[in-house]
Amino acid sequence: MKQIRYGLGQHPWLLFILLSYSFFACKKETHSSSSGTPAVIYDTSFETGGSNYAMYSVGTYLQFPTDSDWNIPYNLRPVIGTYHLAPDTVKMQLAKMYANGQRKIALDLWYLDFSLYGNPSDSPVNAHVVNSKLGKLMPQQESNLKNLLIDIINTGFNTIILRFATQGNSASISWNSWDQSRYDVNWSFIRTTIQTVQQQITGKPIDILFDLDLENGGNSNGQAVQYNAQLWTDYVKTFGSHHTIGFSIAYNATGKVVNAMKVYDQVGVRPDIYGFDVYGDELAGYTELYNEMKSVGEDKKPVFAEEAFYDDALSDFQIRQARSTLNWNIKWIMQWPEQRYAIQNNFSVQFPADYSNYLK
Repeated sequence: MKQIRYGLGQHPWLLFILLSYSFFACKKETHSSSSGTPAVIYDTSFETGGSNYAMYSVGTYLQFPTDSDWNIPYNLRPVIGTYHLAPDTVKMQLAKMYANGQRKIALDLWYLDFSLYGNPSDSPVNAHVVNSKLGKLMPQQESNLKNLLIDIINTGFNTIILRFATQGNSASISWNSWDQSRYDVNWSFIRTTIQTVQQQITGKPIDILFDLDLENGGNSNGQAVQYNAQLWTDYVKTFGSHHTIGFSIAYNATGKVVNAMKVYDQVGVRPDIYGFDVYGDELAGYTELYNEMKSVGEDKKPVFAEEAFYDDALSDFQIRQARSTLNWNIKWIMQWPEQRYAIQNNFSVQFPADYSNYLK
């Protein structure tokens, strides 16, 4: 949120040195065109979205939005990381979000191999981040995810978007050279978590999408290009090219769409749907993104707003305006729990209960 990929991923104070399955209804059947080439017909209806449900509490951070309050142990309560500490609170919040009209939910999973920093290498959670040193979720966090998925399904949501987000020295943007061992831990963490999700939702009335590295789409910092290419290769070989947006793209620089397509094209397949994070003058942002998508022949595929200001009438108006004026298949809007003029960075509400301004 507001370049959260950078705001959370690169602040030194967040590193632990400081610590004392069917693809959902975006794509319909294919048919042959007059030339014999298969043509894809996309559902262009506008669907109800929902929230990035990253935290069920941000504690004192709302009143004291400082680095020190961010890092108070368990002051932040990431949903997957600390579900077990307040499962009834999570269930109550899910019910509230659903009652307020939300139908889709994104889960944000920031992770870092804590052993890269020595102590506390065995801690399962710190601030917003879970420990990925095992190449999989710690046992408690795996149990948390399983229970959370069931709660989401039982509440009635129709779509889950699981967003992986590398942090600190686990993030490819921080690498000066390629680091195969760090990549292997990340890929193992992603692969095993996806397998856990698949096992838990099989046969359940829910659709799933995976964001393979939050806002890393089109990034060229550090080793991001090689990392994304390798991760996309491994994902496609293991799971196919569906149920994923590839890598979400933050609108903060031109050329990211083109850069992202170059990565996908190394593997020979592109995602079926794309997610964008745009804040401030959304009409201009989506217009530029549309033009880039058109330049690479992807303007007919469905996209969605993966992040937008919290319960914001202006964001809703401008995103819908982009959908109509560009004739672009923007499918739904996922809000982030920070208000447009908030004094806090990243979060300005305890959890994203309201969605009324996106239901007009």
